[in-house]
Amino acid sequence: MGGLTRVNEFNISNANYYSVRVVNSSATVLSKFQPWSTDVIGSGGNTTSIVIGPRTSRERTLHFNNTVTLQGGVAGFLCSEYCQAPFSRLTSLYVNMQFDISVTLEYLNHHEQATLSVVQQVCCVPSGNCTATEWP
Repeated sequence: MGGLTRVNEFNISNANYYSVRVVNSSATVLSKFQPWSTDVIGSGGNTTSIVIGPRTSRERTLHFNNTVTLQGGVAGFLCSEYCQAPFSRLTSLYVNMQFDISVTLEYLNHHEQATLSVVQQVCCVPSGNCTATEWP
């Protein structure tokens, strides 16, 4: 398994009295196969610029791709072996990954960075579909 692509999305709203522009977003992906692991196994981002009007009650959704390689470091090796194990064809397999997301915002000619860190269970069966009822 060389890697997998994961699409992330997050919602942004603006309660300020002035417009806010999202300049870019990026993510670093860490393996949490072992809870103490800090191996970086992927990254991604989006350079699409969007403007969120003042006092916007509706959230805007920003999507971006992350490419995750399950190689390098002990955690990457363990994830790769786990995801390709013979029993992976019989059951859904998930790996915990931590997504550290950073968004650069601009308002009133000032740049600010907002961050979010979230751990997600990511499907890693060979087909990439953990909801399938049958695997080849």
